[in-house]
Amino acid sequence: MESSPPVRIVEAQPAANAPAFNARAVPYAIVAACFFILVVAWSLVIPFHGAPDERTHLYLVEYLYRFGAVPTPGVDPAEPFIGDLSGWPVTKDQFWYFGLPYLNSLGAAGLSALFADILPQNYGYIAARAFNWLLAPVFAVALLVTARAAGLRGALAYLAPVAFLLVPQATFLFSYFNADAFALTVTALSLALLLKALANPRTDTMLFFGLSCGLLVSSKIYFYPALVFFAALIGFQWLTVRCFPIVRLLTLTLVGALAVAIPALGTTYAHFGEFTGIQGQILFTEMHIGDQTTPCFIYCSSALIETQNLLWWLSTASKSFFFGLGWMNVFLPDVAYEVFFFPLVAALFLFSIAISVRELVRVRADGLAALWVPLITVLFWSMSVAVILLNIIGSQSLLPQPQGRYLYVIFPFALFLFASLFGRRRPPYEPDASLRGKLA
Repeated sequence: MESSPPVRIVEAQPAANAPAFNARAVPYAIVAACFFILVVAWSLVIPFHGAPDERTHLYLVEYLYRFGAVPTPGVDPAEPFIGDLSGWPVTKDQFWYFGLPYLNSLGAAGLSALFADILPQNYGYIAARAFNWLLAPVFAVALLVTARAAGLRGALAYLAPVAFLLVPQATFLFSYFNADAFALTVTALSLALLLKALANPRTDTMLFFGLSCGLLVSSKIYFYPALVFFAALIGFQWLTVRCFPIVRLLTLTLVGALAVAIPALGTTYAHFGEFTGIQGQILFTEMHIGDQTTPCFIYCSSALIETQNLLWWLSTASKSFFFGLGWMNVFLPDVAYEVFFFPLVAALFLFSIAISVRELVRVRADGLAALWVPLITVLFWSMSVAVILLNIIGSQSLLPQPQGRYLYVIFPFALFLFASLFGRRRPPYEPDASLRGKLA
């Protein structure tokens, strides 16, 4: 088989006669606006603390709003006070999620400073929730970009992201104040920017990808597996197209990420002595578990795997209120999982395996590019298993919380897998139309 001539990828520049208006801007804006309206509508009917742990999440925002400083756990506030935003008491003995980067709390406190005073008394928390409202359209656009960059075209390029956006947990996550919405948004944004950078290696896109990765690192540690996924995609890009400017991509990514992560993680570590939030989780466990014995799931004294305990955990987590890709069982009976959700996940798994096998057969004819879908399949299901395993270990070591919310990190990658399976099988490094005239 004759080898194709080498391809030199250069940075694309906008064509002089290129239209200033992007035809996809209108449908993207419509989807983003509709998702924003849906989130706001749901948020306005949820009373304060009617969503899980909202009071705990708002603790830091209340303190920032009142004193303009970050409290020391167990010390501040020296005197209890009634929160200006929620009307609930704030005390130094109250548990809150300390030891984590708090960019989302700073954003919520900023919006509260701007708008809380114009809201009715004890409804200032709506201003804090508005921070997540603003994240919602960003998340929606990131999913739309991911779907198209992965190969979906036509109506499916819009219907697939919309279907993911209408998963109730996704909508609900943006309707109250919490840290997961911020982490999920920057994860989805990072994936979209990376796919754009691989397809069109522009300096600004690479730098924005780095900045977004810095925000991801400055969110929550159980979103860090996304970084492994990114690294694998970049490595595959370099293996298949050696002329790809990987040094420039890695340099700009590192510069952007450090520009955000160093101040965010540095200030967090300086104040709390950590930036993982693990100390808070340990304290939370000590407060709630007391002398109770946590169930054992793996590496137990009686058996390597306690099957009964493990099946209970998996069953509960898969139907959890927070489960990232399921439906909230407050709306649907349990039978909906058996007849809809579980078969859907099984079908996606089997179809991804079947397509991957078909692509592997074509490696000799198509080269390494045929490994694109198998790579995404392996990465996605491996990340899912790894996150579940880490959650099980956490449940065994700390509180036995079988919560599917730890799978939120895989949400945008699930869309990426779906789009890669059903879209046009096109490696991400194939030049866009705007680049073809620049290649030699």
